[in-house]
Amino acid sequence: MADISPAPSAPEFHGDRELFPGCLDFAVNVRAARPPSLMREALLGAVEDIAAYPSADEAERVRAQIARRHGVTDEEVLLLAGGAEGFALLPALGMASLTCVMPSFTEPLHQGRKAGLPVHSITLDSPFDLSPSAALEPGTALVLGNPCNPTSRLYSPAEILDFGAGAEALVVDEAFMDMTAAGEPYSLAGARVPGVVVLRSLTKTWSLAGLRVGYAVGDPRLLERLAARQGHWHLGTPQLRALGVATSEAGEDWVAAERARMHAERDEMARELAAAGIGIVADPQAPFFLVTAPHGVRTADFHSALISHGIAVRRCESFPGLAQRETPGGAVGPGYFRLAVRPPEQVERLIAAWRGAEGDVSQAR
Repeated sequence: MADISPAPSAPEFHGDRELFPGCLDFAVNVRAARPPSLMREALLGAVEDIAAYPSADEAERVRAQIARRHGVTDEEVLLLAGGAEGFALLPALGMASLTCVMPSFTEPLHQGRKAGLPVHSITLDSPFDLSPSAALEPGTALVLGNPCNPTSRLYSPAEILDFGAGAEALVVDEAFMDMTAAGEPYSLAGARVPGVVVLRSLTKTWSLAGLRVGYAVGDPRLLERLAARQGHWHLGTPQLRALGVATSEAGEDWVAAERARMHAERDEMARELAAAGIGIVADPQAPFFLVTAPHGVRTADFHSALISHGIAVRRCESFPGLAQRETPGGAVGPGYFRLAVRPPEQVERLIAAWRGAEGDVSQAR
């Protein structure tokens, strides 16, 4: 049984801080260096209309389009300035406490603490199964990612609903769901379950990290509470256009093609990592891998060595449950890195750098 405990302190640290000039980026989970052409064209067109205030009519049309995509009513959709706004609005749910399933994205922990809420965590052990948890406190909002960042685990709706049965509100971060499987059979966005809110983001798949755009789907009673905390014009015209493209028929066709491309790259990358002796922790279902650092090596040292070989990866010490432990005698436990899925020619450079870094830290010991 998974224990519920006060959430550990975790630094406000995100993958973009792992980027260094001249390094090949395996640290950030954004799919490409720029958005696809259909998205760029829409955003350039939005510039022509940017002198005017964002259109409420356009916002309602986009909201209705998203609702049709997920098979829900307009009242079950809330437009967001990225999934991060959804986390920032969590205190508006009015729950007595917040419990986060870890290891996972830590923003909900920070937002709960900033709001003065009691914040707890349920830390899963590898391979990160959703084992039954201890009873949740009354009035708890439970937050988890699916697929989970950084473990790349994917859970079925039944697993999640069983696990979160005791929560008054269940918030599921589905930032990477569109890259999992055609038809999104693992998504809860269209499940219409009371007490459930799903957060979706355009950041990663559409390469729009600089725009901040997403939406929530779920219990209209809870979404109404979140909406009450949003400011007027909280989404600009470019964000509305981006949402319109991403949830259009053409946008869904592009996502399907990109998903197939990513799956092929991920399968090839998995083979190459395994052949190089790099340990993959769980069967990856998202556009990234959780891997182990070389045995007995401090992750900080190996991270620095990879940087010296021109490769940026995401350290995982900031994810509760993945911090490397060191004994008084100096021995170190398992360490972890997250690697974004990249094309074969870039993976070849990663593996060469990994081998070089192994040699560097071996000589330094």
